[in-house]
This record gives sequence, structure tokens and C-alpha cells, in this order.
Amino acid sequence: MPRRIPIVAVLVLCATAGALAQTSAPIPAYEKITPQALHETNSDRPLAAASASAAKAATKPPQRKHRRITAQDRDRAAALSVKGTKALLADRPDRAMHDFLRAGVLDPENPRFAEDAKIARESWVTKLVHDAAKAHRAGRENEARQDLAQAYRLAPHNPEVMQHFSDPPGAEGAGAGNGRVDIQAPGPPVALVPRPGLHSFHFRAPAQQVIQRVMKAWGIEATCDSAVLNTEIPFDAGGLSFKEAEHALELTTHTFAVPLDPARVLFVTDTAANRAQYQRLSMETIYLPGIPESERTRVLEVVRGVFNLQHVTYDAGSAALTVRGPQSRLHALNRTLTRLLQGESEILLDVKMYEVSRSRTTNMGALLPSGTTLFNIPSEVRNIINNNQSLVQQIISSGLAAPNDYVAIAAILIASGQVTGTVFNQPFAYFGSGLTATGLTSSGATANVELNSTNVTELDQMQMLAMNEQDEEIRSGTRYPIITSSYSNLAGSNLSIAGISSPGVSSALASLGLNASSLFSTQETIPQVQYQNLGLTLHVTPFVEGHGVITLKMDLKLQTLAGQTLNSIPVLNSREINSITSLRAGASALIVSSLTKQDALAVTGIPGINDIPGLRGGTNQNNQKSIAELAIVITPHVVRRVHSRRADPMILLPAK
Repeated sequence: MPRRIPIVAVLVLCATAGALAQTSAPIPAYEKITPQALHETNSDRPLAAASASAAKAATKPPQRKHRRITAQDRDRAAALSVKGTKALLADRPDRAMHDFLRAGVLDPENPRFAEDAKIARESWVTKLVHDAAKAHRAGRENEARQDLAQAYRLAPHNPEVMQHFSDPPGAEGAGAGNGRVDIQAPGPPVALVPRPGLHSFHFRAPAQQVIQRVMKAWGIEATCDSAVLNTEIPFDAGGLSFKEAEHALELTTHTFAVPLDPARVLFVTDTAANRAQYQRLSMETIYLPGIPESERTRVLEVVRGVFNLQHVTYDAGSAALTVRGPQSRLHALNRTLTRLLQGESEILLDVKMYEVSRSRTTNMGALLPSGTTLFNIPSEVRNIINNNQSLVQQIISSGLAAPNDYVAIAAILIASGQVTGTVFNQPFAYFGSGLTATGLTSSGATANVELNSTNVTELDQMQMLAMNEQDEEIRSGTRYPIITSSYSNLAGSNLSIAGISSPGVSSALASLGLNASSLFSTQETIPQVQYQNLGLTLHVTPFVEGHGVITLKMDLKLQTLAGQTLNSIPVLNSREINSITSLRAGASALIVSSLTKQDALAVTGIPGINDIPGLRGGTNQNNQKSIAELAIVITPHVVRRVHSRRADPMILLPAK
């Protein structure tokens, strides 16, 4: 029975390949590999080398062999495809690619095997680049170079691989490799080949003789155009090289040199018409991969404006810039773009934010009675008896108290709940006896001993990769919506013309229960909301200086709600801190800010008693303290330094 590949396995293969192709994050080019290091790298993995050779052969046009494919070959190819799918799921793309290629050899009529091999190859390339990054972080440079070299042999045009090379392999000469170089020239221009050496000149002669004599010193035969002025000029210079002498002749005689062959040169008058007629133009193609469109526009402006090169075309599909112009200007352009395309230095900002909140509340002291009440006990008892005669008769008739025992009768009335709200319903003290018995009540005294203390520490840690001289924002907080204005529809006019000045409904809408009055009364309010950043916003601009020094320009902004409103719009509290600091890479800069500090003291008691010695405990003190502080620690690390010098050598451009 022929074996078939399960549909699930094929779907898993496609899904895995798509995920690997789309979600694999590119790895920064931590170390540029030169072509010499690539050619010197030898792989000691036989299976990897064989698969790489097979992948290279797979890129060639397949040669169809007229042979009969048997059912057994198709079964073996299907089995190898299933085996390759399992290897790909097990993170073995090298094995998977090997199995898919073998399946394609057994059954060349099935195009799916070739597509599966391409997916496995891309997965293998991504895995090799990730392994190279891990090896580099672990200090295994040889292993990292081997992985990158193997990835290049598998996919020389893969952007993820090409970003790890300063010059793609093959840039040193034709046939060195299949890599694409950054700047290519289809053919070298005609150049003079003078004899080496330095020469000095101290003479005076006509301009054409001066040109011929100076050029002859280096074995170059010079010819002057008839329009060149032949006035007598002095030529006094010592220790000149050929380039310096040629430039001095052009400035002195107002001419420019046109090489005819390696040993002959023509000098013509330096005019715009002569340059358009005689000046040799070279053509170069400059590739701008991985550069944003805005940066490419700036490059075009530099090419046209600074170097005055008007023959420029740009192909957005291949990101290729084709330029035609004099060789001297193209040489200056190459040197300039080489520096520009290297990009800016990269700085890793390690930011730690510490927020400390402390609160302490103490409630200690005693509250003495603020008032007392004196009353005559017999008088209060008589008032109770007189106001409750019916109840008194019932108590006496039932035998609960003697007729003259008024104190007992009053006590029974209070205890039974029949009498409330009197001075006897609360604790009291009495002194005296008989008719002079006096009671004393007070509001009572309290003592408080209470302590509440909280200490909260919050840490936020983040890392951000910043470009040199580029502003980066670090924000910790929320976005709060604030309604700035609102709009509502206008009221209707006094006219009532259905469908014109007021809403009208058709019979079909009326049958659904809609009427003109309900439509006319419908009003909508449309708010206009503006979002504000609440919390902390930190802008950091790093500047990479010389001798390992980094300057940080920091702008800190704290914005919170004030708790008040103005015309129903919340009021915001905003504080800003601006600072500039310079430190070495790896050192830390500390920013400390006191967010809030509150201290409240409430004293309760009898006025003046706290000032009497010995009675200071007779008042109650409620003390509340709260402090909130913020500390930000920024540590910059240079992860990629592009420009090690403050300034490059001067590039001289032709006068016209």
C-alpha cells in the first residue's frame, strides 16, 4: 500500500515555516565579518557542507532526466518528506533540508519538495545567525564566524546575513563570490600611470611649455588645446607628487586634464562647455539596503546639491542608486556615503526608577472633659414623680415601692424604660445628703495611643537602544482623557414642513412605530477629547564624545491631576527638570526628585492647658507625615561605535 503524507504534517510544515519567516527578530550586526575571514573559515560539519553544496546546486536550473518514476520512488520521497517535516518541527532544519532535497531527487515532478527545501534552508539560515549571536556573547568568536560563513554560503543575498559583513564577500575581485557589493563600477575609467617619485620645479615659461615640461617629469606626454592661453607664467614648487603637480597646473593655467591613455593627457580650458564635451563620466551603482525612505531622500539631496551630480536615477524596488559623473566627484561621493551609510553609534540605556513613599500617622494624648453639669437630686426626683403620676400610682398599688419612697419609685421608672432623657440615665456622681444632695455629670475623658506607618518602594527597570544624537522617550504612567469641548445638534425652526424643515417619515416607517416628533426630539452630544500623559515622561538624548565619554541631555516631566477643575476641565500639576551631564560609558547618572512632602498636626483639648507644666498630657495630638521621592538611575553602554574620530580628512572637490 503506498504511503501518503498526512495533510496535518504539511499544514504544520507551512505554518512553522511561515512563523519562522515572519516572527524571527533580526539580530544586530554585532561584529562585521571581512571577506578574508569568510574565506579562511572552514566548516567541520560534513552534513552542513553537503547540504550547503546541495542548496547551491538547487539554485541552478534543474536538468530534467528522462527516466521513469516508479511508485516505490514516490513512496520513498513521501517518507523522506514526512521525516523532514518532523526534523523541522524538532528544530533541525539542516536535517529537514537534506531530507527534502533527497525527496526532490526521487520525485522531481513534485514541486512541493523544492519549496519545502527552501523553507528549511531559510529556517537553517535564521538558526545559524541566532547561534552566531549566542556564540559571540559567550566569547566564542571562531564559532560565530563559522556559523555566519555557513549562513552566507546557504543564502548569500539574505539581508539578515548581509548585515553582519562590512563588505560582502566577492567585493575584492571578480569571481571571489556571489555577494553584492555596496558600490559597483561596470568598467574602470581611463587613468594615467605616471612614474613614481617627487619632483621640484623652479622656472618661468609659457603656459603650454610649463604643462608639457611638468608632465614629462613623470613620463606623461601632454598635449594642450589651441584655446589654452600661452602667456608666460612662473612655476615654483618643490617636492610635488604627480597628483599635486597636476592639480597645481590646473589651477595655474585654468585648465583641466583629460586622460587619453595611461601615458597621454590632453589639457583644455576649464569652461562649462569643455567639461561637458571632454570630461569623462563614470557610472556607479550604489545600493542602499535597510535605509528608511526619508534617509534615501536626504542621500539624493546630497548627491545632487553637494556634489553637483545631475545624472542620478533611483530604483526603489532594488534600493539601487545609479550615478554618472566625473571620477573625482564619484570618488569623493563614495568616501562620503561610506561614512553616512555606516549610520550612527548605538547606545544602550539601562534605566532604573525607584519610587519611595513613606507615611506616618501618630494619635497620642488625652481628652479631658470639656464641660460638667451640677443638679439637685431631690429636685430632679420630684420632677420625675410629678410628670409620671399615673405610673407612680401603679407602682404604689402593686406594692413595688412605699408611697413615700420617691427615690425607689424614680429608680423603678428609669429601670423599666418608662423615663428617658434625664440626668439619671447617664453616669453621675453625687455628694451631700438630704435636701442638699447634689449630682455631677461630665462628658467623659478619653486617652489615645495610635501609630500607623507605611513604607512602599517601587522599582521599574527598562532598557532602551538609542541612536547617537537622537531623542528617546521613556514614559511611565497613563493617558488620561480630558473633555475639552462638546457639540450638540441645533434646535429646529418654527416652520413645520415635513421632510424639509423638520423630520418626516414615510408610511412604511410609520408602520414600524416611528413618528416625526420622536425623530425631531433626538439630540446627540459629541464630546471632543484630548489625551494627556499622566505620570513620568523622560526624554534622553545621548551624545557619544571622544575618549569614551557620553553626554546625556535629560528632560524630566512629572504631570499629575491637581484635584480641581476649571469650567469642568481638570487642572494638571506639571513639574519639569532639565539637566545635561557627561560621564563615561558604564557609569551611572542619578536624578533625584522629591514628589510630595506633607506634614499636618492637629491638637485637640482645652485651650491653654497644654502650656501648664505637668498638664501637657491633657491634650490630644494627631500628627500626619507623608513623603514621596523618585530616584532615576541611567547607565549608558556603547554597543556600537561607528565614528571613532572627531573629524575625517578633508575631501577636495573640483572647482567646477
